[in-house]
Amino acid sequence: MAARSGPPARFKVAALLVVLGMITYVDRACMGTLKPNIAHDLGLSDVQISWVFSIFSWSYALFGIPGGVMADRFGTRTVLTLIVVGWSLCTILTGQAVGFWNLMVVRFIFGAAEAGAWPSVARTFAQWLPKSERARAQGTFFAGSHFAAGVTAYLVADLLRMVSWREVFFAFGIVGLAWAIVWAIWFRNLPSEHPSVDAAECALIGEPIAGLPKVEWLTLLRMFTRSKVWILCGMYFPLSTFFYFCITWLPTYLKEQLGLRPQLATFFAALPLVLCAFADVLGGWATDQAVTRRGLRDGYRVVGAGAFAVSAVTLIAAPLTSNGIVAGLLISVGTGASMFTLPAAWGASTKIGGPQAATVSAAMNTAGQIGSAICPLLVGYALKWFHSWTLSIEIMAGFFVIGALCWLKLEVE
Repeated sequence: MAARSGPPARFKVAALLVVLGMITYVDRACMGTLKPNIAHDLGLSDVQISWVFSIFSWSYALFGIPGGVMADRFGTRTVLTLIVVGWSLCTILTGQAVGFWNLMVVRFIFGAAEAGAWPSVARTFAQWLPKSERARAQGTFFAGSHFAAGVTAYLVADLLRMVSWREVFFAFGIVGLAWAIVWAIWFRNLPSEHPSVDAAECALIGEPIAGLPKVEWLTLLRMFTRSKVWILCGMYFPLSTFFYFCITWLPTYLKEQLGLRPQLATFFAALPLVLCAFADVLGGWATDQAVTRRGLRDGYRVVGAGAFAVSAVTLIAAPLTSNGIVAGLLISVGTGASMFTLPAAWGASTKIGGPQAATVSAAMNTAGQIGSAICPLLVGYALKWFHSWTLSIEIMAGFFVIGALCWLKLEVE
C-alpha cells in the first residue's frame, strides 16, 4: 500500500457515493416535475400516469433483494457500475418514449436496473468506513440525494426554457454514465486493495465484513423467518411511501388542491426535499449521539419512533387546514421528520445483516419500494373514485403510526 497524499481515500469513496445519491434522485424526481409535459405529449390520463410512477417501484421492489445479493457476492465495484450504466440508459430511453406501454416498459427496466444501488451503497459504507463514521456518512449521502431532488424542479424549469423534456432525460442520463466510468476505474471493493489507502487508514477502518463465497438461496430464505427483518421492513414502509408522494404527486396537489400559484407551488414542492437534506445530516449526528448515550437498541428506538410520531401528526393535520401555505409547511415538516430516521434505519439494517448487509438492506428497501409503488395508485384511484386528496394523505399518516410502533419493537444489538 502506497503512502497517502491528499484526503483519505475513504472520504473520496464517500464523496463519490454522495454524488451517486444525487444522480439517483434527480433521475427520479424529474418525472414528477415533467409530468404535465409527458402527459400532454403522450396523451396520458391521471390514472395512466399513476401506473407509470408505480411500475418503477414495483420493479425496484422485485429486483432489490437480488441486487443486494449480487453486491454481497461479487462486490460493489462491478455491481454498482452495471447498475448505474443500466439506469442511465433507461433515463435516456425515457425521453424517447412514444406512448403509454412503451413508457411502462422503459420504467420497469429502469426500476430493475436501479434496484441494487442503495443496498450496494450501504455495503460500501460498511466496508470502507469505521463504525464511528457510518451513520454520519449515511446521513450525508441521503442529504445529497434529497437536496438534489429538491432543486430538480428548479433545474428542470430552467432546462425546459432551452430544450424539450425529452432532451432533459438525455442530459441526466449522460451524467450517470460519466459517474459509472469514474467508479469502475478508480474504486476497489476493499480498502486494502486500493493503492491510495495507507496502513494507518486501513487499521482505522478495521476488519471488512465478509462477502458471500456463493449464493445460498436457502440461507437467504431463512433470513425472512427472522422477526428483526420483518420489523425492519415494516418500519421502512411508510417512509418511502410518503416520500414518493413528494416526488410524484405533490407538485400537482399544491397547484390543483391547494390552489398555490406556480412560483409558490414550485417552492413548496422543493421545500420538503430541501428540509430532508438537513434532516439527514442532523439525523446522522443525533443517531450517533443517541447510540453513544443509550446503546444501539434504545438509541435507534428514540430517534425512529419520535420522528415518525411527528410525521404522523403533521400529515394528519395538513389536509384539514384551508390555508395552502400552512398545509405546505406541515407536509414539509412531516417529510423532513421522516427522513431524520434514515441514518438509523440503514445503520440498523447493516448491523442486523452482518455478512448479508446488502441483502438485508435490500429487503428493507424493497418493503419501502412496495410502499412507493402503492402510493401513486392510492392517490390516483382516490381521485378517480372519491375525488379526494385527503383520503390518501390520511392513510399515509396512518402508515407512520404503524411505523412508529415498529421502531419501538426494533431489536439491534
